[in-house]
Amino acid sequence: KVHGIDGHLLSEDGIWNLDGQFLYSDVDDSIGLGGFADITYAPQRGRKHRLAVSYFDEDLDINDFGFIRRNDSITARYNYKLTQSNLPKLKEKETSITLSQEYNTDGRVVRSGVFFKQEREFENNNELETEFIYFPSRWDDLSSRGNGSFRINPRWNAGVSWSTNDAEPFQASFEYSLEDEVLNGNQRSYNIELNWRPNDRFSAQMSIVYKQRSGWLVHFKDRDLTTFSAEFWQPKLEFDYFLSAKQHFRIIWEWVGVKAAEKQRWRVPLDDGTLLRHPGSPTENRDFTISTLSFQARYRWELAPLSDLFIVYTRGSDLSNRPGESFSELLHDGWTDRGADSLIIKLRYRMGS
Repeated sequence: KVHGIDGHLLSEDGIWNLDGQFLYSDVDDSIGLGGFADITYAPQRGRKHRLAVSYFDEDLDINDFGFIRRNDSITARYNYKLTQSNLPKLKEKETSITLSQEYNTDGRVVRSGVFFKQEREFENNNELETEFIYFPSRWDDLSSRGNGSFRINPRWNAGVSWSTNDAEPFQASFEYSLEDEVLNGNQRSYNIELNWRPNDRFSAQMSIVYKQRSGWLVHFKDRDLTTFSAEFWQPKLEFDYFLSAKQHFRIIWEWVGVKAAEKQRWRVPLDDGTLLRHPGSPTENRDFTISTLSFQARYRWELAPLSDLFIVYTRGSDLSNRPGESFSELLHDGWTDRGADSLIIKLRYRMGS
């Protein structure tokens, strides 16, 4: 049994806005409580203050009702947003500063950060976004899957993105970010997205995400964790074509490929603290790969209101671990060694007027 009661209050002049919710769960004879409140204060146009506080005890379980990032947390977050318009060569500039602090119910800091973000919209509708984040030291009480907590040193994150006018037939966006890993090394992320819409009947989207990680920390078993040097590829293609106002043809193709090579083994200390190097010598290779591919072609014909013909072809795969293969081999085998291959034809017809 899960219950939620929420309330909202907006002042007559719109300066104050309050949202809150109380949560109660009774799952497997365990009762959990929680709640949050968001207070927004906008004293004048373009300036906004927001304070968010939340409390979720360790027994709160709302998985069958909604979603929370984690329970066992006490959080306070402050955000200030400044929006400026009519600036030289700019339509609008938005600057945001956020301070966040989160504790578990044992009183340890488990999430903390200082966030700076700025968005600039130019007169030609192009946009530039920059972001800088500082994460102070904190405790990680989740990655070990209930086998203890360990301390994480301070980290930095910076990113920049550029996007062109999305009202044009061709639109593009580019994004790059650099982030410290939990222990050593860094993570580099590249994201390219291209959109082509030559007319009202056809559109095509292509995106590619590529990541390089030199210290990816992954839980293995019990108190054992491992850092990996890894590469990620995630390309995606989408095509939409309207043959008429009642006929729509759509294709979606997406692949996720990961290659990870083991670097160092670690162990969560019994008395808490920073991670310890694993004392034993490796007896098995923990290198791994992930290759997941999905493809779908769909045709829909609206015969009449609430009457449709669907023709859907689906193809997909999820390959087993293949550490010795290249990305090109994983992609090729992901298409040929399919685990799902189906053609479905569905006719829905509404009888009567």
